[in-house]
Amino acid sequence: MHLRKLVVAGLLWTAGSALAQAPQMTLLLGPHTDAPDGSACAAVMAQPDAVTRRLTEADVIGWHAEHGRMALDPARFPADSSLPGLMDRCFALAIGGKTVEAGLALSVNTPLLTGYPTLNVAERNGTVELQLTSSNHGRHIRLVHRDALHAVLAQPASLARWRARAQHPEQYAAMGEAWSNAVRRLIDQKIIRAGIPFSEVVAQLGEPTRSTPGDAGIVRYQWYFETPMHVNPMFSLAAEQGKVTGYRLERR
Repeated sequence: MHLRKLVVAGLLWTAGSALAQAPQMTLLLGPHTDAPDGSACAAVMAQPDAVTRRLTEADVIGWHAEHGRMALDPARFPADSSLPGLMDRCFALAIGGKTVEAGLALSVNTPLLTGYPTLNVAERNGTVELQLTSSNHGRHIRLVHRDALHAVLAQPASLARWRARAQHPEQYAAMGEAWSNAVRRLIDQKIIRAGIPFSEVVAQLGEPTRSTPGDAGIVRYQWYFETPMHVNPMFSLAAEQGKVTGYRLERR
């Protein structure tokens, strides 16, 4: 009976984990073409063998909401070697499992002008950035699907969001580790660093789990992921006059 319970629990964890971690954003890229044609992209990307690369929110380490730019993880997409595989091809964007756009993925420096939806590909400080616009020329260029992308990409290390992904108690340890990795990426990319306003940390992680006022105006904040297995990642931070003075990623 005990063995059966373990097997059932394992199956539940596997099924629940797959469900919880199903990507909410999928960006599909087609084969390279020397003569990109935006009018054909919807049909091209509907072909079952068209996809040459698939990106999800797990590949995104930064989201600049104002300009609708997403920064790709340089560990997976180093700029010098990844750019050619992301440009001069059709793309399709799916949100929540539904295709919402198809068009051309082009370099921001391309001589090609198109009135079709454009995935603008750029390199900024060694990181690949993508931006989705209604076209790449003319007076009426606008960001498209920014609100839908924001709902998926904002706060990649949000404690509340990662906790919500856990469907069963058995998943908490895996979700906690994933959250810890997301925080570590923010530190490695210096998005979280000493000297920035505390509000910028909250914008990434959400409201802290606990705050403790200290001496000399220093406030200590903690974000932690409680699990039933006592493997509890915690991010601790000290701030003075609204500025980050120190931080540490640990376990409690």
